[in-house]
Amino acid sequence: MDEITVRMPTGVESERLDLPAGTPFAVHTRTGHDKDDRPLRVMVTTLPGDRHVIRYDLSAD
Repeated sequence: MDEITVRMPTGVESERLDLPAGTPFAVHTRTGHDKDDRPLRVMVTTLPGDRHVIRYDLSAD
């Protein structure tokens, strides 16, 4: 499962990501599940809004 949220960073996040004032960022959370739908892994990626393009290529299967 993928979830993408976009928000304004906290002061600490803004400093750590070296974001210009007023720059939003996205948080992409991907959760992998097993065959019984139990979560097995979680990946969290932060994406500064002034540096990224999000593109998905989904199959029709």
